[in-house]
Formats: sequence, structure tokens, C-alpha cells
Amino acid sequence: VPHLTLAAFTRLLTVLSAIGLVYQPLGVAYTTAILADGDRTLGATYFGLLQGAIGAGSLIGILMLTGLSERRPAAVLYSTAVAFSLALAGLGLTAALPVALALGVLIGGCQFANSNLTLALAQHHTTEAMRGRVMSLSMVAFVGIFPFTSYALGAIASVVGTEASFVGCGV
Repeated sequence: VPHLTLAAFTRLLTVLSAIGLVYQPLGVAYTTAILADGDRTLGATYFGLLQGAIGAGSLIGILMLTGLSERRPAAVLYSTAVAFSLALAGLGLTAALPVALALGVLIGGCQFANSNLTLALAQHHTTEAMRGRVMSLSMVAFVGIFPFTSYALGAIASVVGTEASFVGCGV
């Protein structure tokens, strides 16, 4: 992926983590209010099912990544980012549990495939002397920004709703 720079990898991780992972902190509110129509017990069950679907998708995405990323890393990087965004927006547009679970599989697969490929490419395209620094910045982009944006996105969701937040973040 010669046309992508290390800065591009870091930006991609930052956006994916900062905006894309909104489904994590808002998942309980979404499953309870939207999928379970306010039933807290059912909402908790649906949240567990959604998390399981995301986990199953992550396993599928990482397994598929091993073969595809060697042949066409840029295509996999771009397609998983776009598919993740569309699936997240779709999650905000559905109130049907089966559709939400299918989207959860897609979200998990694309998010984990994209983030793992991005981290691998960042390591591969840096010098040995700079690898630790690059990975430190990548981890800050991937994990460090999420708590701050989650707080802000939660505040936004309390005003516009979780559905609109998912759609907006997906877009």
C-alpha cells in the first residue's frame, strides 16, 4: 500500500475508534430502547446477543483477513471501512433483532479486520528504529481517544437518540 502513509494509517484508526465504536457505549441503550421497546430484561438479553454477533463477526473478519490482505491490502482496507460505516448506519435504521444481529456480524468483522490490517500495515511500513513510536501513536489513536469521544457521543445521543447517533457516525 505505497500510496498510504503512516499518518493515513493513524488517521484511519483514530476515526474508526473515535466515531465508529459508538455502538459499544450506546449498545445497551439501543438494545433496550429500540430492539426491546423499553423492556430492560429483554434489552439486556438482546445486548448480549448483539455483542455475541459482533464477536462472531470479529472472528470471521480476522480469519478472512489472513488470505485477502496479502493479495489486495488497499482494497481490503477501504472496503472494510466502507462496509463498517454502512453497517453502523444500518444499525441505526433498524428495530428488528435479526437484522441488527446480521449487521452486528458485519460490524464486528469489518471493524476487527480493518483495525488489525491497519496496525499490521503501520508496522510493516515503518523502519525498525521507529516501530515502537509508531505503534505507541497507533495505540493512542485506537484505544486512547475512545473514552473521550464516547462521552461526547453519549451526550449527543441523549439529545438526538441512539438511532440518529449510529446513522450519523456511520455516515
